[in-house]
Amino acid sequence: MNIEKILEYQNLDTQIKKLEEALENNADQKAMNSLKKVVQETKNISASLEKEAEKTIAEFNKMQKNYNDAKGALERLEKSQENDYTEKQCAECVKQLNNIATFLANLEKVMRQTAEKVNSILVDYETAKDNYNSAKQKHASHKQNLEKLKEKVDPELKSLQANLAKLESGLDAKFLTKYKTKRQDKIFPVVVQLRGNACGGCGMELPSAQIEKLKKDGFLECENERCHRMIYFKN
Repeated sequence: MNIEKILEYQNLDTQIKKLEEALENNADQKAMNSLKKVVQETKNISASLEKEAEKTIAEFNKMQKNYNDAKGALERLEKSQENDYTEKQCAECVKQLNNIATFLANLEKVMRQTAEKVNSILVDYETAKDNYNSAKQKHASHKQNLEKLKEKVDPELKSLQANLAKLESGLDAKFLTKYKTKRQDKIFPVVVQLRGNACGGCGMELPSAQIEKLKKDGFLECENERCHRMIYFKN
């Protein structure tokens, strides 16, 4: 395997990676990523508030029905008092009236709490809507800035990528596949030189048997689970 070609390939790839990181770590890009989270969180809050509102409306409708039922019972009881009742029947009427009065008092309290809940939902919804609109406006501004930066960087990036593609034809296909997989796994640089008896990436000492194999084959994958770079030996 031609180590000079491989190092030339990695050198070009390093320049590409620097440009990609410049775009990825750009303040506008970071702000956009943060705003995307705000937008998604706001959507989740809105969806939750809508469900809460539906639930509250259902509760209110149920209370309204209970109120109408109690009102009807009270009207029937008032009409029935026009008849002559025994003392026992009168006592029962009083008991029913007290029960209805207690029920209506409790119902009034629950309805007041429900009204407060509705107002709270409306306030939260307006806040979520304002946050969403603000995030959208900021996102558009940052996106515009990032697009200007991309216009500036793209020509150089495309030129490097074209040169990288030309070099690929002269490299071993299996090696390229392994290289690209490691790069995708954020292992970079992928190819490092043997430094003394250690990996040039993580510094782990290699056993003598592995060093002999490396000298024979020209390449060896580092066995350190935090490294896995391709070590090369150069005379």
